[in-house]
Amino acid sequence: MRHSDLPSSDTSTTEQSHLLVGKAFGTHVADAIEDEQLGVMVESPPQFTPSAMVETLNEESPYSIGLAIVGIEEAEVEALSSVSEDTNIRITDELSTAIKWRNGTETGFEWGSDTVPDRIVVFVRGDPPKLGSLHRLSSVPLGRVRQTLCQLMTARPDFSGNKPSQAVWDALAESIDANMDIRSIAMYAVSCLKSSKQESIDALGEELDVLGLFTDPQLLENPSDVASRLAKNAELINRTIHITNRDRKRLINSIKAADRDQDDQAEFIDRLRRFQRTSDDSLLDELEFDRVRDAFSTTSQRVSATKSTDDGDGLSGSSGTSGDSGGRGRSQYSRRTDDANVGVELAFDDQDEELGTLAGEFDDEIKNGIEKNEKTLEFDYDDDSKIQIDVYSDLSHFLDTFLTIDRFGGVVRGGDSREEVITDFTTLETDYFTVDNPDGSFQKLRSFAERSEEFQSVVDAFDLYLQSREKLVDSIPSLVHSPMIRLLGDEELLEASQTYLENYQQVQKKLDNKYRALQDASAKGARLLLSDFLLLDTILIDTNNGRELMLSPLHPLHLWKHVRLAEEVLENKSNLSEDDKKFLEETVEEQPHVLTNLTVGGGRLVHDETYFIQSAEEATLPVYTESNRAEPGDNGYLWDYLINKLTAAYPPAKQHLKITVVDPIEPHQLLTSIVSAADSGDLGGATVEFAYVDSEQKNILSGTTSAEEEDIINLFGPEGEMDDFTILTRECADYDGLVDHLSDNQRHMVVVNDQSAFFIEEFERDMNTSINPLYVPKEYNYDAFEDEINISASTEGRLFSEFQDLINQRKNQRNKLHNAGVHELNLDQEVVDGLEEQAIWTCVSAPSMNSNPFWEEDLISKERRGDRDYAIYSDDIDLFTRTLQRILNEYPIAPDKPDIQRIAARIANTERSGLLRLITEETIGSQHSRNSKGLLGAIIAVHWIEETYEDPKLVFSIDDPRTRNWLNFGESNRRADFIVLQPDEQSGLEMEIVEVKSLDEPDQAFQVTEEGGDHVVRGGAADQLKYTTGTIRGLFEGEDNVTTPPRREALREQLYYELIGRDVPGEKNEWVERVNNVFRGDEQLNIAARIASVEINNQTASGSTIDCVTDDMQTIRVTRLPKKTIVRLIMNGTDSVETGGTFDDESDEKGSDDGPEGVSPSDTDDTSELAENTEDGDATEPESIAESTNTGSFGDPEEYTDQVESLKRVLGDFDIKISDIDADEVEVGPNLVRYKVELASGQKQGPLKNRSEDIAREMALEREPYVHRLPGTKYVAVDVPRKETDIVPIQDYLGDLHDRGDLTLSGLPFITGVEPAGNSYIVSLDKAPHMLVGGTTGSGKTVFLYSILTSLLETFDPDELRLAIVDPKLTNFMFCNQLPNLEHDQVITESENAADLFEWITEEEIPRRTKVLGESGSIDIEDHNERNGDPLLPLVVIIDEYADLIDGLGDDSDDFETNVRRIAQKARSVGIHLIISTQRPSANIIDTDLRANLDMRVAFRLPSASDSQVILDESGAEGLGGNGDMLFKETDSMTRLQGTLVEPDYLRNVIDDVSE
Repeated sequence: MRHSDLPSSDTSTTEQSHLLVGKAFGTHVADAIEDEQLGVMVESPPQFTPSAMVETLNEESPYSIGLAIVGIEEAEVEALSSVSEDTNIRITDELSTAIKWRNGTETGFEWGSDTVPDRIVVFVRGDPPKLGSLHRLSSVPLGRVRQTLCQLMTARPDFSGNKPSQAVWDALAESIDANMDIRSIAMYAVSCLKSSKQESIDALGEELDVLGLFTDPQLLENPSDVASRLAKNAELINRTIHITNRDRKRLINSIKAADRDQDDQAEFIDRLRRFQRTSDDSLLDELEFDRVRDAFSTTSQRVSATKSTDDGDGLSGSSGTSGDSGGRGRSQYSRRTDDANVGVELAFDDQDEELGTLAGEFDDEIKNGIEKNEKTLEFDYDDDSKIQIDVYSDLSHFLDTFLTIDRFGGVVRGGDSREEVITDFTTLETDYFTVDNPDGSFQKLRSFAERSEEFQSVVDAFDLYLQSREKLVDSIPSLVHSPMIRLLGDEELLEASQTYLENYQQVQKKLDNKYRALQDASAKGARLLLSDFLLLDTILIDTNNGRELMLSPLHPLHLWKHVRLAEEVLENKSNLSEDDKKFLEETVEEQPHVLTNLTVGGGRLVHDETYFIQSAEEATLPVYTESNRAEPGDNGYLWDYLINKLTAAYPPAKQHLKITVVDPIEPHQLLTSIVSAADSGDLGGATVEFAYVDSEQKNILSGTTSAEEEDIINLFGPEGEMDDFTILTRECADYDGLVDHLSDNQRHMVVVNDQSAFFIEEFERDMNTSINPLYVPKEYNYDAFEDEINISASTEGRLFSEFQDLINQRKNQRNKLHNAGVHELNLDQEVVDGLEEQAIWTCVSAPSMNSNPFWEEDLISKERRGDRDYAIYSDDIDLFTRTLQRILNEYPIAPDKPDIQRIAARIANTERSGLLRLITEETIGSQHSRNSKGLLGAIIAVHWIEETYEDPKLVFSIDDPRTRNWLNFGESNRRADFIVLQPDEQSGLEMEIVEVKSLDEPDQAFQVTEEGGDHVVRGGAADQLKYTTGTIRGLFEGEDNVTTPPRREALREQLYYELIGRDVPGEKNEWVERVNNVFRGDEQLNIAARIASVEINNQTASGSTIDCVTDDMQTIRVTRLPKKTIVRLIMNGTDSVETGGTFDDESDEKGSDDGPEGVSPSDTDDTSELAENTEDGDATEPESIAESTNTGSFGDPEEYTDQVESLKRVLGDFDIKISDIDADEVEVGPNLVRYKVELASGQKQGPLKNRSEDIAREMALEREPYVHRLPGTKYVAVDVPRKETDIVPIQDYLGDLHDRGDLTLSGLPFITGVEPAGNSYIVSLDKAPHMLVGGTTGSGKTVFLYSILTSLLETFDPDELRLAIVDPKLTNFMFCNQLPNLEHDQVITESENAADLFEWITEEEIPRRTKVLGESGSIDIEDHNERNGDPLLPLVVIIDEYADLIDGLGDDSDDFETNVRRIAQKARSVGIHLIISTQRPSANIIDTDLRANLDMRVAFRLPSASDSQVILDESGAEGLGGNGDMLFKETDSMTRLQGTLVEPDYLRNVIDDVSE
């Protein structure tokens, strides 16, 4: 049968459609091979009649053709060969034969005298081996075949010359719906062929149900409307299948409003709903398009998006059923759309079976949903809950084509947008990335490895990678739609994914290691291979408007974030706190795309190179755009905030908001916010205009979920019920045209998304950063030449560092560098000034930049929200000054207008939210409110902080929504008002968290009471500070979990945002160095807390500050600002205060002698009481508590003259300028040689310290020297370890201790160690009064404790001193049991007994001693013992291994640690001294509050710089040599010593003597 014989009553409609498809294939292939000299390939063709194709191809092509039909079940080669016997076509079902034709090899087939055909044609289904070998055959897009089929129908006599008929076939040729494939159109075509021409034409509207459309007898009435009616018909089908609650209501109301018989309408609607529920196309022939459209057009009362209007036929909720677009109307279920969140919750709840069931259903159900073109799917879990997942059918079909076992992505060319390409890719030109192409890079690598065995390891690693990837291909649909549930619920898939990533990393490493060798063999081949490898599992979309790149769901650098997070959740769920779990559940849906930019091309697969920036996403996949078209970030965090502030400031805008968004990013985000505001009654109407000046128009619904799309359409759509909500679009040639347009259409607000200039720059890689599955950290560096801070996204971490290494190899770029984009503002102030005249507020939105891009004139707010920076401008400054005046009028304060203007200007300059902070409904509405008081308090607090704290300082708020979220402030989401950051005395930072309270009655917020000599603070303000300080301390102390690094980086990003966004006192490079040191863990962040109480009713003459503790002994400073201070700050501002400070490495002090650390008193009325007071009220410089006695040297300094000269030379080579290194000043100690370096004027110590590793290398030292300043001298010491350490027995130095008669009873001297100069270093414990000792096993820690014991026992009689020794390891102090002066009469070894000891000290001994002092009128134990015959004996408490003790206490450790902190804070005056020793200095065990009260620190060798930080508050101990080599720290002075040796037998003898 031939095409011309149709229709036929002898064959079925299906068979006739197959014949028509065969005819179309033959016609199109014959046309295609005219321009393709090698031939063409048709992949995955729908079923067709092969004989019809062969006959047509023979008739229409003059070429000899080799036809390979592989995997086509309906094709019988023997039968076809008889059909082609007398033609120019030879047929095979073996792919290898086609490959031989391509290679020009004889196969036994002949075409006359030729053994090779002119053209090769391949029809193939599936993925047969070696298919990639035919990649040079051009692919036949099936969409083009569909067009050919429609052209065949147009040419038939049935329709030829009839314009309405031709309009139908033209519309179908252009595919008015993606679901109308060749098969369905062929079935429709055959169904329309009737016995007469008229019947055939009429059938075009009557047979539309075959296409899955409503019948339309009126289809042909107007030829120009045919295409639009077909498109609307398809849209109405989709609307019916995914019916909403509102549409259900419309259909019900259509029955009530029916002019015709209501029973007939009810029957019609029932039939329509049956189709909606079953998708049974047989019902469509009874459903006419116009009647269905009329039913949906019936008005309905607007209903809430969450209110159920279920009419009884909702889905029953079985797994995998299709759902309505919002999951509404079925209140018997808890319906969730946050599937990743659900997966994490189930994992945390140990519902492994539930997770496994869900994961097991996903693959098949999602595939079925894709095939049926479902919009959503629902899955049951937890008995009465459902997960609703949006189905991305078009994307899935797109990915299915480009991602198979043998295909690793590809290129698609054509179309105007990504959306169009994904929908219509079958009609466009496509190429696929494969690895088995004989002429490709990977096959060339195999061939080269056969000749050069050195590279076989690369091939082997590559093969393992391919094998592990093959195991994941079938899971692609689930990994696109719900990767977290799929991985959390399927252990096998998770393990396969882990193996895949590991194998990919091995390929990276092999390529990196072998690249230089490969480059030596072939520079071209090496570059092409690497370029092609980096392109695998990407899809390049080359549209008419530019390029985009999408990562495959199997791209390792995309899949990694899901796999890594699933690993963390499953491995650490039992270790995470409830707060951390809640944080993970809330943030998992916001996982970033961790690869922020990439460069592809330059290889065989894609020739030209392109730099891409991640700027969009398709479903869950990242999409990258050319740098000149990219729009980094979006405005998702802006809209709710901005709408709320604007409508509060200008209430008429609530009735009808008018907003223009210029060059919008993700337009749906604004529309979703407006829907939310409308639903809550906050907006009565809105006109939203999207104006395009520098960017291309966008689909306003792109990126929405099905629920969001429904809500937007229901509010703004043509069938929406509220005419007051309108969307407009406009294209403008330039900003002048926009301003002209707005002059006639003024707005409440104009938001301009700046199309920023983009530059690619090189940055130093920061290997200390690491990409986290929840956060992409930034790298921060100081550019000394430009005097600016550079910020770029990190490229480091597992897989990512290796990826960057390969990029650098390909570019022949230094491995320490990486490329990143830098943005600069394009928008001119003149443009914004013009827009200001047409709108109340003008908001400029720009991507994050490395400098502050905004100008100050008319600025009312400047802040970061999400990934973009915002500046809001307004010429209506009077609104804010009036609001400020209204707030101040609530209080007995009478500022003049200049005062108010000055305050407003200060707020705009110092507050990130600027003057917008003043705007709330309460302040605008003149309501006397608690919020107004809070605003006043914040205003005054900023003034007070600026005046009181010494520069350099950084003051900022933690109100940014994303930072606030990532810092996870516990269940109450509490946070403090301000953070003050200042440099400490070392190279770290001090952070004070200030909670501002402004109440008529301060006791409502906090209460301070005096208890046992302490000021105890309680109340909400104290609790709030505890939450904040606890959160931030937790980021730097203890072991990290999956949530810690991203939250810590969020804080660092906030700090840098503040640094680049304002003129901060101090040198930028110093700030950068300190911040980076702290966040790397190399330096300490000391955290303090303060309540600043603004007390307008406080009539005292001056402010006051007292140091308080909480019930669990956390330190909080409470400052009260009375009315006098408040009035002065408001009336006079801070103009008279001199500020301006710099970092000073050479200074011992920070702040003046009469102020607290870091605080400079500027006004005697208000800050005199802020000083740190000694007992007599004066703040004094701490005295040294050490003594030195010379006992001789350990070597001849002259022997080190050559090393002095060598050191001078090395320092000169490193451009470190020195005045001299005097050989006569060299000190030879037992453990080191000290060289005293006098730096040249202007030369800082930092560069010398940073070169310690280089000095060790150049001078061939075994270990790095320790570089530090020698207090009280002009020298910087360079301590070089000696190869051999001299033993210094304590017996040689005991004579240096003071005689007992020269000491008071409370004085407790001991030999600490020996200095490099040979002097013994003697310290008095009572001056400390507590000590922290840390060191690894064998470093000398325990022997040091022996030294203390020996010194005390040799000095004091047992009846003059009490001892308590805690030895949980039961090893080091057991021979001390016979001491007669032990508390509890024995060495304590059990954790419970130690807890009892500390409780006794806290609850009984300290109160007893305090009472004795009170009765004698003494201020401390020394004063008491000098004046009384009944002395108080000092009590020295030694804990040998504090960490083991804490571990042994388990759940009881919290109470014990509170008692330890109490003793450390309160016991000094009563003569109780703690010596806490540990070999595991974990910051979560020895926390900041405890360390702050252990003023004396001793560090022996420690494993890492972070451990050194815990003991010393700075690094250095990680480089010590062991065997007694120590760093001793008192106040701010550090000393390098060698510990004295105390043999256990010697100490036993001492104890025996004492015991007698």
